Amino acid sequence: MPTIIIWSVIGCLAFNKIGDPDDTASNNNEPTSDTVDDTGFIIDTANPNDTSINDTTDTEDTSVQEDGPILFFEDDFQVGGTQQWANLWPTSNGFLFSTMQNEQVAFRRYDMDFNPQSNLTLVTGLGDFPPGIQMADHEFIRMDNGLYFVASGFGDQDLIIIKTDLQGNRLSKYTIQENLAIDCNDPHLLIVDEDVCVRWGTSGTEKYIQCFDEALSPVTSAPLSITTPEPIPQLGLSMQVNNEIWSFTGDAPQRDLIISKYDTSWNPLSNFTEIILESENDNWNWFPGGVVHHEGLNLWFIAFTHMEDGQAADFDSVVKLAAFDANFQLLDLKTLSGSGYTRPNLVLVGDYLIVSYDNTNLVWLEKWRIEAPPATETTEGTEATQ
Repeated sequence: MPTIIIWSVIGCLAFNKIGDPDDTASNNNEPTSDTVDDTGFIIDTANPNDTSINDTTDTEDTSVQEDGPILFFEDDFQVGGTQQWANLWPTSNGFLFSTMQNEQVAFRRYDMDFNPQSNLTLVTGLGDFPPGIQMADHEFIRMDNGLYFVASGFGDQDLIIIKTDLQGNRLSKYTIQENLAIDCNDPHLLIVDEDVCVRWGTSGTEKYIQCFDEALSPVTSAPLSITTPEPIPQLGLSMQVNNEIWSFTGDAPQRDLIISKYDTSWNPLSNFTEIILESENDNWNWFPGGVVHHEGLNLWFIAFTHMEDGQAADFDSVVKLAAFDANFQLLDLKTLSGSGYTRPNLVLVGDYLIVSYDNTNLVWLEKWRIEAPPATETTEGTEATQ
C-alpha cells in the first residue's frame, strides 16, 4: 500500500450529489437593494457585471441523512460558472467565497441564504506566473483589513502570495518561489501571532515556511526549512491554537486523521502527532481541508475526504463532516456528497457551518445548523485562530 496519495485534479467526472437529479435550471439570485456589509462591499444591483458566475442551480437534496445529535441540515446550493478549489471566510452575516474562475483566482460575497452580495472580483492575472504556467491551487485568509491569497502553478514549482483590500483591490504581491524543484502544491495559509505564514512541501518529512508581516514584507530573508519527525502529507489545513501550531492532515498512508503539532517557531513538539479519527477496515480518512473551532460550545468541526480501501480518489472519494468535543471524541458524522467529490472547505458563522466541495466540474455549498450536546459533554479550554 503506498504511503503517499497521488491524485489528479483534472481527472474527475461530473458525478451527481447524493440523491440530486442533474437539474440544469438557472436561478439567478441577485440582491435587491444597495447595501454595505462589514467588509465594505457595496452591492451594486445596477451593474451585475459578472454574469459568468450568476448562473446557478439550486436543487433540493432529498437524501440527507438523519439530523443530529449535533449537526442539522439546512440548505444546499450548486454554484454555477466556477470549477474547483472553493475557499471560505466568515463575515458578520455571510461569507467570502473564493474560487478558480477561468484559470484565475476570484472571490465574491454571499449571505447565509446563498444570495450573492457582491460582484465577482478577479485577484490574479496572466502575468503572475511565468509564461505557460497556469494557476493550480489556492487558499486565502483575512487579517484585519486585508485579504491574503496564496496560489501555486501547475508543475508545483511556482508559488506566490497576493494581498488585496477587502474589496479585492490589489495592494502587493510577493513571489515565494519561481521554477524551483520544491513541490508547492496544496499550500497551507495561516495567521501566526501577527504574521501571515505559508507552509508548503510535498508529502514526506521536508516542509518549508515563509512568514510575512501585514504589509506582505517577508519576516525572514529566506523560507524556513523544517524536517518533521515522521512523514506528513501536504493536503490539509494549519492554524494557531493557543501557543501552538496544529496541522490537520491524514497520516502518512492517509488512513487516520491526525494533528501534527509545532511551537510558533515551527519546531515540532515532542508529542508531535495525535490521532483524532482512526481508520476502520483500512479505509482512507484524508484531506481535512476545512477545520473550525466553536469557542462557545468548545466543539471542533472538520470537513474531510473519505474512501474505502482499494477505491480511487478521482472517482470514489466522498466528503464527510465530523463534529468532535474538546478532546476530539467523535460526536456526529455526516456524509455530504456522492462519489468523486473532494477539496472540502468549512467556515463557521454564528451557530451555522458553511461547507464547500467540488468534483472539478460542480461546486457545492451546504449549510448546517449546530446544536449543543448535553451539558456534560462540554469541557473548558481551547482557543483557536486561523
